[in-house]
Amino acid sequence: GYSWKSPTWPELREGLSEHLHFGQLLPESIPRKYVYEHRDFLMCQCNLQAAEYRPVTATPKMDLQSFASTHNHGYYNVTIVGINHQVAIDVVFLPAGMCHESHRMLGLSVDIHDNTLASIMARGYVCDEQATDNNQQTLPSSSPGQIVKTAADLDCVHVICVLDVCHHGGNTSEVILNRIYKATE
Repeated sequence: GYSWKSPTWPELREGLSEHLHFGQLLPESIPRKYVYEHRDFLMCQCNLQAAEYRPVTATPKMDLQSFASTHNHGYYNVTIVGINHQVAIDVVFLPAGMCHESHRMLGLSVDIHDNTLASIMARGYVCDEQATDNNQQTLPSSSPGQIVKTAADLDCVHVICVLDVCHHGGNTSEVILNRIYKATE
């Protein structure tokens, strides 16, 4: 895999009073293709209820992983350090692809950006080369290796993070970085 660590991380880690670990993507959070024939199974997986009563039907043994993923950009483990350098939290960042078919792109303004980690986290999506072929614009690579190389741009930068906290039952929870906003002084 690809990784980057801030040169100041070892020193920061030593001074932390608390380090929360939620940097694992659970299978339930991976966007998957919807198959209408299996809607009852998929609704149960998301703990959704039908609008009207339907008797429970026997569902064949199915596994969530048997549904194809709609996500092809992977995910990133990100450690966010609090402004006071006392607390850190490991979270998952799951960028959407710049595809008009993606439900995760609904409501987002689809602007072409430079595919740096900072711009992807600020907008919530990766600019795909194939999505911009009509514009004849040359985009920086959207490969994970190239994106991770730009992580140093975020070192010691103050940002506001929007986090989605998801409780999956029992003592299973995950925290997903939705997006960042650069703080202005």
